[in-house]
Amino acid sequence: MAARRDAFEKAFRNVWATGDTGVSLIHVTLPGHSDEYVSRLFGQTMVADVADVKTDVKKSWNNHGSYRYDV
Repeated sequence: MAARRDAFEKAFRNVWATGDTGVSLIHVTLPGHSDEYVSRLFGQTMVADVADVKTDVKKSWNNHGSYRYDV
């Protein structure tokens, strides 16, 4: 039974904890290959949940006092 528990904890260490819990939110913009990147994060148990939003995004920034837009 101990071996099964160790295997479970190893596979799901991102959701199985005995200490304090917390929430981290990371926002990432990727030019491409987001499916591969997310799969790798899950595979390495770096994330427990992902909201993948694929929409047309309009980027804006302040360039020396005037706003620029990238469509």
